Amino acid sequence: MSSTRVRKDSGPTRQERYCSSTAYEHGLSGNVTSKRCHLLSPDEAELLLFVQKRSWEIRGGIKAIAEEMLAHHAGFLGTYSMRHTDKRNETNYTAEEVRRIRNEIFPGEIFSAGQHAFPLLDDEPLSNTDIRMILSTNRGHDFPDASDVENAPSSYPVSTMVNACRTAAEESLAGHLERICLDPEFEFNADALWYVDLEGMVKAYMVACVQEANHGLVATAIGERVTDSLDFALQEGGFVIVQGRGRIGKTFAAKHWCEQHPGVARYIQIPSSDDELALVRSFAKALGVGHSSTYKVSQIRTKIEEVIQRGDLMLVLDEAHYLWPQKARIKDAFPKRINWLMTAVLNHGVTCAAITTPQFTKTQEQVEQNTHWTSEQFHGRVTHFETLPDTMTVEDLVMIAETLLPDANPEIYGLLADYGIATCRFIAGVEAIAKRARYEAKGTPSIDLVFDVMQRSGRLPKALEQPAQKPKTKKTDRPTSSSLFQKPILQARCSIPAGSVQRQEPVYA
Repeated sequence: MSSTRVRKDSGPTRQERYCSSTAYEHGLSGNVTSKRCHLLSPDEAELLLFVQKRSWEIRGGIKAIAEEMLAHHAGFLGTYSMRHTDKRNETNYTAEEVRRIRNEIFPGEIFSAGQHAFPLLDDEPLSNTDIRMILSTNRGHDFPDASDVENAPSSYPVSTMVNACRTAAEESLAGHLERICLDPEFEFNADALWYVDLEGMVKAYMVACVQEANHGLVATAIGERVTDSLDFALQEGGFVIVQGRGRIGKTFAAKHWCEQHPGVARYIQIPSSDDELALVRSFAKALGVGHSSTYKVSQIRTKIEEVIQRGDLMLVLDEAHYLWPQKARIKDAFPKRINWLMTAVLNHGVTCAAITTPQFTKTQEQVEQNTHWTSEQFHGRVTHFETLPDTMTVEDLVMIAETLLPDANPEIYGLLADYGIATCRFIAGVEAIAKRARYEAKGTPSIDLVFDVMQRSGRLPKALEQPAQKPKTKKTDRPTSSSLFQKPILQARCSIPAGSVQRQEPVYA
């Protein structure tokens, strides 16, 4: 039942009154954008899904996207006539060209607004009525009042008209981007009059964002295998599982791959809680779908299924072992999340990849042994299963250490790499020691400081140093905690001699 009660200004202030402000609405709806993409070509849909995703990631939403596009891709500004005239900034437009261009910059019924902004020598003088009408609509606000045709020029520089397009675009680009993603009647270039190629402008912006994500990327052997599996899934479709132990770079590689494909993929981290609400909300956040506390689980699930089942997006599910029941008594748990993934996602031909640890298959076996659930249908949907190595190479860890400490002594890189392997912490170990040493040195650390940080980290709780799988060796062959962190032993274990590490530029995938 609706209420017409209104809070009096003299009453107490309620914080919730501001929650419905439009200032908090900065992202584009995933549901509406997916419907719009269904009417476009795959290339156009990819651009729209990129803009929709970016609107949720960047502070300021769609307005911030418009500002970045105008700041870095102003070369796409220009009207239809400017596009076909193809004149450079050092030339002028003739009087006839100016008339066509100014009417395109100021479209609508009041074409005299263009004459008010860019008067020509042989123009008919504007009447006072026309000038008042122009000013009342604010169509000449940013331009000087040069309606005196006796002092008007006979031509205008190209740069002047480009600046006029920029002024118009600053006011309208955010609205154009929003309409492109949501309005089924809006066309890329036909309805956007101040851009030489708005579609090309969005594409150039997407390429720039991908290149920015590639900056400083270290391509490890494990990362390349993760990338190859995801590339296979994107090209061939189906369900791909990538399984490997923790701390070897699976998540980083999966996230980075999604950043390289912002218009076709979404990264989703499966929550560890066993409730359905947490699962559907994780999907809703990644897809840009409404998931406020007022929505029921069934409502959110319906929204995300509408987006997913249109098939425009590939899903990359990290921590996928949490899709299985996380209960102490597996026999009382049924794999509801797995069943939903099969029926609502895979059965509709949606491409999906699962990034997981060996816990995935272990829990699956426990579920099969203790319940009536069988895995035949699930296995039938898996198109590729990639098992990653249990360890990282010294060379990969050295490259990561170089990225973290670019100006350090080359001996430090080998020392950090051996520490990561010896503790079975791999990337996490190298990163932890490098960051702490860099912090204490207030810059580039010395090898003595790095070793000192390693010794202090050796006194961490055993749980932080415990590897997922221990090699089966005799007790006498295992190094003790005191011998493991002795400087001579670490140096002896280092397979890369001091001074032999060659500086390598970041690898761009």
